[in-house]
Amino acid sequence: MATLEKVTAFMTREKPTGLELLLFRHPSAGIQLPAGTVETGEAPEAAALREAGEESGLRGLRLIRPLGRREKDPVIGEHYFARATTVYSRPDSSNFEWARLRSGLTMRALRQVGGFVQMTFE
Repeated sequence: MATLEKVTAFMTREKPTGLELLLFRHPSAGIQLPAGTVETGEAPEAAALREAGEESGLRGLRLIRPLGRREKDPVIGEHYFARATTVYSRPDSSNFEWARLRSGLTMRALRQVGGFVQMTFE
């Protein structure tokens, strides 16, 4: 079984009024911190810097220190894409590649037909 690692970047800056924490508004998921999935072979520290740069648009970021680590077992019935996955349009010979989903998405199986599984995902 593959392990899915996630990182969150707590990006701060010093202002005369005190320390500020970077948050952003995701169009469909609300207010968030920069975060994402550690790619295969990538160190968590490198993933945190990559995600922080991708989601903030800032360059030249540096890691001050890791804040901690938490391990969590998935909820029963939930699964995660451990790597980017191709989604097909239908379970037959007329299918086509409908989409490519990124790693780290949470999914639930709805039903299985032959070798295909109908999924719902966040």
